Amino acid sequence: MKTGIPSSVSLDDSLTSTSIPKHVEKMTNVGVNPNSTNLTHEESDIHRRSKRARVVKDFGSDFVTYNIEDDPITFKDVMTFSEAKQWKEAIKSEMDSTVSNGT
Repeated sequence: MKTGIPSSVSLDDSLTSTSIPKHVEKMTNVGVNPNSTNLTHEESDIHRRSKRARVVKDFGSDFVTYNIEDDPITFKDVMTFSEAKQWKEAIKSEMDSTVSNGT
């Protein structure tokens, strides 16, 4: 097998014999100045707040919501449900679709 490395050089030797150039070592010590004029997280949050007046959502004093959802939750519920035949057809259709799609 050809690796592009001469056979006289082993991979271990080529990896351990290299050294980091001096200019790269100096660059690793470069950091962020903690006294810089960049905004802190707290200051940037202040600037991000909206200036618009907030309007409280009000649906009126007589607003009522009804939850009339009575769908069955378990398979047993489906089989005892008044529309069990339609649920069985829907389940079969979903299973057939899953099998035909290979998922």
